Amino acid sequence: MRNLWVRRGGTLQVVLLALVATATTSAIRVSTVREYCNPPAEVRGVGDLSPVIHLEVKWLLSSIHSSGALTLTPDKQRVIPYFSNIAMTALAGRMPPIVGNYIDWYLDNINMPDRWGAFGTIYDYRVSGDNLIPTRNYDSADSYSATFLTLMRRYYESTGDLEFVRRRKERTDVVAGVILALQDKYGLVRVKPKDSTKYLMDNCEDFRGLMDWAFLLDALGDKQSSAMYRARAARIASAVEYRMWDENRGVYAWRIDRANYPSKPAWTKWYPDAVSQLYPATNGLIPASSARAGLLYDKFNRSFPYWPDVEIRHGFPWGMVAQSAIVQGDYARVSEFVKSTGAKFVENGGPHPWYCLESGMFILVSDSMVEWSKQAPKD
Repeated sequence: MRNLWVRRGGTLQVVLLALVATATTSAIRVSTVREYCNPPAEVRGVGDLSPVIHLEVKWLLSSIHSSGALTLTPDKQRVIPYFSNIAMTALAGRMPPIVGNYIDWYLDNINMPDRWGAFGTIYDYRVSGDNLIPTRNYDSADSYSATFLTLMRRYYESTGDLEFVRRRKERTDVVAGVILALQDKYGLVRVKPKDSTKYLMDNCEDFRGLMDWAFLLDALGDKQSSAMYRARAARIASAVEYRMWDENRGVYAWRIDRANYPSKPAWTKWYPDAVSQLYPATNGLIPASSARAGLLYDKFNRSFPYWPDVEIRHGFPWGMVAQSAIVQGDYARVSEFVKSTGAKFVENGGPHPWYCLESGMFILVSDSMVEWSKQAPKD
């Protein structure tokens, strides 16, 4: 079937070729994460991943614009900073100067203010030769800011360069202020100015972003500001629990709509319903080791047992789901995802719908597989 992926705020629309495969699931063994975390030796690992990781790093580097921005694909037609922020985390430990240039590009282009009067936001861009033309719009003000803060922490942890963070502290604080300005009196964060919708996925990213900025402020010695940001992050977590968690159904609302009503998810719908249920644990809003996180992950796998095989599922690979599997310690499914995605996309030069976020996530997931294989027990 065909579907339309509208990411959060609705301004970025990408056609999914076939999000749910027509193949029946009866031939696919359904197992809980607890069964699947101890696979037989023949399904462990994916061999030497260094060649395929190297190949994908080169692909991602080819998407960098002369300005320092990261475009969606090597054809360099658009820049969507939310996707770029996440993709750049994969290069932080490998290419610090390139990531540093991207961080400076981002900070040099924050709006002071934007056309809605918000400070610290950033527009999407279209590419015209060496020029980037702002669209004067963005999909979600909150998540763009949150993922940038997470990138800043990743850069610092990869390089140890605290002075780099210190010199950019004032402008990064303006970016963090976007989330604070959009936080309502109950603690949830609106998607952007003039839109009161609160999304579960965004709020989880917002929580993580504020916690990451608080971590950096601690490193900078600004304990007072760090405590304030942690308190605001705690308000997000409390509000998600109070406003979005449905104890009777054992699910989170995937959004609070503009009429202030929670939208209940259907486990038969991949995005945003089912995928959103993985975000609280993946972003640290709830402990990954908690019974709730395990239950939600198990429900997801019962609903979509074939998700690691992109040949069956089609559409976007969704490396973000593989990241949630890593958080749950489910390296058997991660291994299957890496092999399937590498064969279909990486080794074929990144055909549609491959783009920078999937590229970065593939690198990060593959890196995790390499680290896990070093520690996994040998038979």
